[in-house]
Amino acid sequence: MWQRLDTWENEEARSAQTFRRLADAAALHASGAAGLWRNPNCSWRSIGATTAIRTRSGPRATTLDSRRRRTSVASFALVTRRKIREEAARQAEIRPQQELAEAEQRRRARVAVVGMILALLLAAFGGYEAVMAIKETAVAHRAEVRAVSTLSRQFTERGDATTGMLAALPLMPNAMLPGARTHIAAAAMALLDAWSHHREILTLIGHRSLVLNASFSADGKRVVTASWDKTAGVWDLSGTVPMAPVAIELSGYKGPVNTAPFGADGKLVVTASNDKTAQVWDAHTCAEIVELSGYKGPVNTASFSAFGK
Repeated sequence: MWQRLDTWENEEARSAQTFRRLADAAALHASGAAGLWRNPNCSWRSIGATTAIRTRSGPRATTLDSRRRRTSVASFALVTRRKIREEAARQAEIRPQQELAEAEQRRRARVAVVGMILALLLAAFGGYEAVMAIKETAVAHRAEVRAVSTLSRQFTERGDATTGMLAALPLMPNAMLPGARTHIAAAAMALLDAWSHHREILTLIGHRSLVLNASFSADGKRVVTASWDKTAGVWDLSGTVPMAPVAIELSGYKGPVNTAPFGADGKLVVTASNDKTAQVWDAHTCAEIVELSGYKGPVNTASFSAFGK
């Protein structure tokens, strides 16, 4: 169709050009400015065409106008077609770029979605691992507490309450340290048990000044003490009221008593004093047996031989 339109438009353009030349020549001939032999632009073929146009001046004008209009329409159609072709060519050039841009946008969107999904999966996995690590740490901590608490109780039951307390202490929480252990009842009970076995059983009250020395008898039923108040005391722990023992006082010194151990058989007590004397006492009756004097200075310590003689 476009080829036919081009052919028709070219023919109309050539016809319009021929008619314009004939019209111009006719106008010049009518004004006397040109003649049959004087018009170089008119050929024999053109003269014949001019004669035909003169005899048909009315239809000629109508045909010329009609052809001019058709030429204008054809020119407009040609320009429009060229614009359409140019626009189509431009769109054909732009379309691949647009398609590439859209494809790149889709690819980036897919990459972003995949990255977001991977980030969410990694975050979920990290959270799960953290929770599992906390649970495993708590389980391990409870197992450690049970084992060490059992060990602490064993030390306490064997009479070593100090070691029992030292074993239980690290299991207790410490608010001063970051990430401190949580409070667990088993550790607290082990520490309390060790402490209750480690605390004092009796309090011996009666001396009026510092107690400088104390020692048990061989059977562990009596204690002898030496004090800065110039006395020594024998305490019987096997009485009916063991929580409030009463001391049998060994007195008569002129200075503080530094030491007062039992003999090997628990029947005798020897004392050493700052009054330059040492004395041997009957541990049961608290009667003085002998005074050892002649020292030129304080007697700081005294003890029996292995045989007690």
